[in-house]
Formats: sequence, C-alpha cells, structure tokens
Amino acid sequence: MLAVKNYEAGATFTEEYTDLEHLERQTSVFTRGTGGTSSSPSGDSSSSSSADHPSGGGIEASINSNVIGEAHISWQSYDPGTTVHGRHPLIGRSVEDLTGVFSIEKFIELWSNSSPGEISVDWLPCS
Repeated sequence: MLAVKNYEAGATFTEEYTDLEHLERQTSVFTRGTGGTSSSPSGDSSSSSSADHPSGGGIEASINSNVIGEAHISWQSYDPGTTVHGRHPLIGRSVEDLTGVFSIEKFIELWSNSSPGEISVDWLPCS
C-alpha cells in the first residue's frame, strides 16, 4: 500500500494491491509544497520551477502495473483553508476497485491554485 497526502495543497493519493498472484508495478509519486520544493517517496528533493508545474502545491502520480489480484486506486482534493463542522470541504474524489487480470496505466495530477484546462490528463482541482 502506498498513501501520500499533501496537507498544504489539500490532495491525497492511495494505491493498494491485495490477494495477489502476480504483480509488476512501477509507481512514481511526487509532491510539491507551495514553497517550490518537490520530493519523491524515496526522499529525494529538488527545486521545481513554475514552468514545470502549476503554481501552488500538489501531488503528481504515475502508475504502470500488471496485476492478477485486486487493486484499489483513489485520490481526492479538499479545501485545506476552510473547515465546516470540523472537516475540510471535499472538492473532488475518485475511487477505483479492480479484481481479476488487468493492467493499469494512469497519470494523475492534483494541484492547488489551478483551473480546468490547465492540466489535461486525470485533472482534479485542489483549492
């Protein structure tokens, strides 16, 4: 299971595989804070330019898997600056549960301070 949350941007991503007979998996996840620093799950850090990514923070995930078993892929965005009854308002959410023999090829970008059309593949806005 891989779970990544960027509190600053209001974005979360989860990838989980269970009951496996076979798994070939290549996943890359990068997060970026509003200060311009990006990092991968391995802890590598580098400076990012605003030309590479929209302004603000976010999560970028690339998944390429061949699976015999079960998979759960989900992501959501919420407004980190607002609370209603002690919770952050949900902006968008996607959940996929798969069972059987299948391949997954996905690219997901969740960025704060972005607008529709700015990102073309699996775009989901964050506040």
